[in-house]
Amino acid sequence: FHNQTLCMNNNKGHVSVNRWHIADNIPFWQSLEACIEKYFPNDRPTLYAATVFWYLAPGGEDPYRPVGPEDRAGYWDESMLAVWRAKGVLEGERLEVLSRTGGQTQVQGMAGFAGRWSNDAQLWWTGAKPGDRLELALPVERAGRYAVKIRCTRAVDYGVARILLDGRPLGEPIDFYHDGVVATDELTLGEAELPAGRHRLTVEITGANPKAVKAYMFGLDYVRLEPR
Repeated sequence: FHNQTLCMNNNKGHVSVNRWHIADNIPFWQSLEACIEKYFPNDRPTLYAATVFWYLAPGGEDPYRPVGPEDRAGYWDESMLAVWRAKGVLEGERLEVLSRTGGQTQVQGMAGFAGRWSNDAQLWWTGAKPGDRLELALPVERAGRYAVKIRCTRAVDYGVARILLDGRPLGEPIDFYHDGVVATDELTLGEAELPAGRHRLTVEITGANPKAVKAYMFGLDYVRLEPR
């Protein structure tokens, strides 16, 4: 009774869906009001064009004129596909996973949530438990002293995590609980003297907020190495 005949760019381009109300009894005399689900939050532009099929009794006269092409095209442009990307950062979903002691990692698209994430995505770690570690490769192009900053996600089922760089803790564990899905501000973890090359950024689950659903999830939007 329904299908999606076109879906470009993970619901961020042209999308075509239809629904046949064959089994539904929707009586009305002159008009009716219906709603369409909007996949993205209201801060994302979305344009709709609806088509209604109606049926004329044999011998009846069609009172409607065909809709011309000027009313069926030109309302969409490529700017609607624009994705925000933070400048000068290492995207979490693009970092190499070196190891993990539990759970699984994947790229999670975040465009469907209110707010914004760089590149509309994050590295999502699920299925872990307290004591598990996720180790990521952190490339450094030039030797120097850097402020290490991260941007992550908070949600009702996210845990408390400690961040380590090359085995050394960067500050205290961070509570990623929130009663909705939100992106954090940039969190400054500390400073480090880093030679050029590949380093290890480790996330260790240490627990969860008492109010949290105990799923111990973690989401990394990006890492920023800010020269000092």
